[in-house]
Amino acid sequence: MVYHNEVTEAIRQFGPLDAYRHLIEVNNQRIRASDLDNGREITSQRAAIHTGLAAHWVDAQRRSFGYERPFALVALGGTGRGEMTPCSDTDFALLFEEETQDNAFLTTLLAQTINGTDFAKTYGFTIWPQPYNLEHAPVTVHGPGLVCTGK
Repeated sequence: MVYHNEVTEAIRQFGPLDAYRHLIEVNNQRIRASDLDNGREITSQRAAIHTGLAAHWVDAQRRSFGYERPFALVALGGTGRGEMTPCSDTDFALLFEEETQDNAFLTTLLAQTINGTDFAKTYGFTIWPQPYNLEHAPVTVHGPGLVCTGK
């Protein structure tokens, strides 16, 4: 299985775009192989490729921008569960402690993904990370086993 360390090593060795192409080709070869008892490994591997590259991107952007406030790039859905196939969406959210409105770092990230193609040209796939902060969390959530949040 490819883990994030292996993705990081491929980025170091090939650069992000060629790392993506190489790792996806290896994953596609496993899909086309006759072994039928490796579906979970294949989907986990594919998710690790996408999340590892996205993590590399957001960390490089953070360092380049000099952004020091708390934030996170969070994989959602099948991406977050480690269950990606060739036709899966790449679902991510950007979580910020501070307001997202007028956040210059967020604007930079969105300019490369949702509002531009820099991410796709550099990493070989697209993401549309949706920005959120604590203001977007519900004030109260009712129900057994649910966490309540508030201001």
